[in-house]
Amino acid sequence: TKAILQFTPHPMALVRLEVIRLIPKLATRCPGIYRRRYLDQSLTFLIESASSAPPPKSRVDVRPTAFSAIGQLASAMRDEEAGGGDIMGPTVRIMKVNPSFIDEKKSDEIDHYFVELDEISDFNKRINTIFGLISENL
Repeated sequence: TKAILQFTPHPMALVRLEVIRLIPKLATRCPGIYRRRYLDQSLTFLIESASSAPPPKSRVDVRPTAFSAIGQLASAMRDEEAGGGDIMGPTVRIMKVNPSFIDEKKSDEIDHYFVELDEISDFNKRINTIFGLISENL
């Protein structure tokens, strides 16, 4: 997932289009882990993609696919059988700590993570933006 999301700022619209198509599929595989590690970044990218008009010379408009991907992502996050649940509930994020913040003498090749609890879900924070985009584009 991390390898796919690193292509979100790619200059070619076709590459970004494929990333948009892959995001819901990746989330479907394991929604609980996806929510904790990648949902915030994915929603930001999808909303930016849905709200950005294509450049004048581009023949690829990613907006319709981004709208669809937001809905598919919400569905994937709700799939309780796959580990999802309430998309409006509190969010727990797990992020890898930058190695420069760790004392090298104590690190001993161990990965360190930062855990953050947010009482407002990533979807709940952006719901007005998402519905605003939908109503603007109807």
